[in-house]
Amino acid sequence: DNDGDLDIIISHVDLKANAVLLRNNCSNDNHWIGLSLEGEDGPAAAIGATVVVHQGEKKSVFINQWATTYLTNNDPRLHIGLGDNPEIDRLEINWSDGTREVYSGPSPDRYITFRQGYGIVE
Repeated sequence: DNDGDLDIIISHVDLKANAVLLRNNCSNDNHWIGLSLEGEDGPAAAIGATVVVHQGEKKSVFINQWATTYLTNNDPRLHIGLGDNPEIDRLEINWSDGTREVYSGPSPDRYITFRQGYGIVE
């Protein structure tokens, strides 16, 4: 529901049962940022890109991958938990074609789209 916590949909392979939505309605004060990556040739061109988030001395690395196991699919957006620190010093995107872009601290607690060569597009 795009509120920053993760929800889960479970579907069944045999198609005899309905899909189940497990909605996370817990509240907390942690911060997050959601990123959509679009390569020069569209979103699929960004598969395999890595994002490095710098918060003070902390550095976290995330890989843009849309599915991780057989017969699964994930939200194509990266969901990055920031904990109780809302500050992002810088964000590096290492695109699948080897190019690198660096952005200074985007605001947390929202979803944003980065397009290769253009930066933030909303």
